[in-house]
Amino acid sequence: MISDHPADTHDSQLASREPPRAGERLIAVFGVGVVLFCPMILRLFDRGMSATVFGVPLLYFYIFGAWALVIALLAWAVARDDPRAVPTPPSGDSGS
Repeated sequence: MISDHPADTHDSQLASREPPRAGERLIAVFGVGVVLFCPMILRLFDRGMSATVFGVPLLYFYIFGAWALVIALLAWAVARDDPRAVPTPPSGDSGS
């Protein structure tokens, strides 16, 4: 059903310009975390003590690097889009 009311078209235009919500971002970060810590991926980096990065076994280096990446992605996911934006109180009659 198509509405000719101008407010309806304005609302739909605003909805199309909204950035992804934090919940959607968190779901995406969860998916990235599942893939990064999947046993098949971990096996790629399990080379024993033969492969090291700065003296740290490759598997440990990968796990801590992936963990740091997930934490950084979580911080990004819950951060506000515009830190300068101040939430406005709902408009209404205060009774005065």
